[in-house]
Amino acid sequence: MSTASSHQISRPLVRASEISFRTATPVTSDAQKLVIPVPVFIDGGEPLVYPESDERAGDPICDGDDNPLGENGVVFWNTPDRCWQAAPADGSHVIIFNQTSKQEAEFLLKKYTEHGGPARMSLAGIKAFMEYATSIGLSDFYLSTAGYARTCLMPVISDALQIEYKGVITGLMKQNEQAIAKAVYQEGLLKFVNTEGVIQDMSDGCVIVQQGNSIHAIQPGIFCQTYRLAKDGSKFHNPATDLESVIPCR
Repeated sequence: MSTASSHQISRPLVRASEISFRTATPVTSDAQKLVIPVPVFIDGGEPLVYPESDERAGDPICDGDDNPLGENGVVFWNTPDRCWQAAPADGSHVIIFNQTSKQEAEFLLKKYTEHGGPARMSLAGIKAFMEYATSIGLSDFYLSTAGYARTCLMPVISDALQIEYKGVITGLMKQNEQAIAKAVYQEGLLKFVNTEGVIQDMSDGCVIVQQGNSIHAIQPGIFCQTYRLAKDGSKFHNPATDLESVIPCR
């Protein structure tokens, strides 16, 4: 995997803390997501540093306040946002697979269990699991917290598609119907540092969404596929004109 192209063009760095949502549009998401707990690995995991293929090789992967995310866990690549992400193996984080069907969730949960499940997961097991997800077309997966899963998401369909780990229900989920998000549009080429510290590479504008304490950027096309206007459920067609543009915090 080569990541050199994402670093060849100089792009402004925009941080979540710089964004004001006072004129933002209320939105909801109807996308199904598979939420997988990142447990304490039986072998401890790998150092949470940028890999050799990245120009920052060896540097710790940090959170939104520039503090290292942790010592060990799993480092993985998010294809849509062209960025490395790191999940500490401490039981307080999850990996979310976006736009997952019921059948895909069944396949993935079976694989997750085969590789040890939350009780016996290893670094090799979680890596093999993510490779399998990519092989069936699910390359949009990203870091979040167990707290976000607990407060902003709700189970979909049946108990057979759920996993409970440390009191948090995960598995096939969707956004809590009471959890209204706020969205604004940011034009141009940029790198966005979300509240998890992930540096998301945005090549053609992006939508910045605030959901509770979480703020992250979404590619415009994915936003149109997964979000709706909160007041009437209508679809978005062009975020650049459908949403208010970013107003920096003052």
